[in-house]
Amino acid sequence: MKNIFTRVVSLCVLVCTIQVWATPGSATWKREILMGCNDTHFYSYVIEMHQPGSYYEETYILSLAKYTIATGELVDKTIIRKTRHTDTDTEGHWIAEEQQNTGFNLTKYLIDNQIDYAFPADMSEANIVVGKDGFFLQGEKAKAILLSKPQIVSLVPWFRQDTKIAALFMANRNYFVLLEAGAYNTADGNFSQAIIVINHAKYQKARHSLTTREQKPWQVQVGCFGVLNSAKQQRQHLEKANFTATIIFNDKAKCHRVILTPPLATREEAKQQSLRLQKMLNIKGYVGKAER
Repeated sequence: MKNIFTRVVSLCVLVCTIQVWATPGSATWKREILMGCNDTHFYSYVIEMHQPGSYYEETYILSLAKYTIATGELVDKTIIRKTRHTDTDTEGHWIAEEQQNTGFNLTKYLIDNQIDYAFPADMSEANIVVGKDGFFLQGEKAKAILLSKPQIVSLVPWFRQDTKIAALFMANRNYFVLLEAGAYNTADGNFSQAIIVINHAKYQKARHSLTTREQKPWQVQVGCFGVLNSAKQQRQHLEKANFTATIIFNDKAKCHRVILTPPLATREEAKQQSLRLQKMLNIKGYVGKAER
């Protein structure tokens, strides 16, 4: 019995050892560091590590990437350095093999391309959020689309629900979102980062849309009646002249308010509607902010 127990324990230890030292799956880790932008393009360093499914081999690639600000598309990627690291005797004696090393003058490159440096931006102030359907500008009660999911996926194929915003930068009035997904520095897991641009024009358009929606619209009130039937008669009178109206009971005034619908975006539009009402039916309308 003792021998059987010893063999079982030995077998368990062997199985555990095999599981711990099993060959990992292949993995790719990618990190991206934003440099800055000019009027038409933005630039970043891309650092990639490729592991072919072995604890004893990995390749590092340092590249310079160039993207268009208008679309976010990659237009050029230049490898600056590529190094293969191997541990041939599996004893921790790593050997570095330079496979490519391109001379690169960073200062000259920045000057020649008139690149403005990127600086960290306040995420709570920018109010840019990521969701399963894309990027949004978050307001107090609503949100406006910045980039849809199909637009993001066309630039970042690995975009998914658990993708998060790791950092936010600003350069030349444009926002740059650093996305990331996966687990960094795990034996056989993928990790990716990518930079998505939200240009100034796109951000301002979303901001205007959000502001317009969050502002209370304007409306025209056509009387406030203590008796509901009187309010209904007024509404029927309006409908005969092709006006549409709704009846809302006002708790504070204790009366039934007859209000033209739909609400209007500006005060001037509401004033014009009130003038048309007076001209057609000789009824005075009161212009005010719509109640939510």
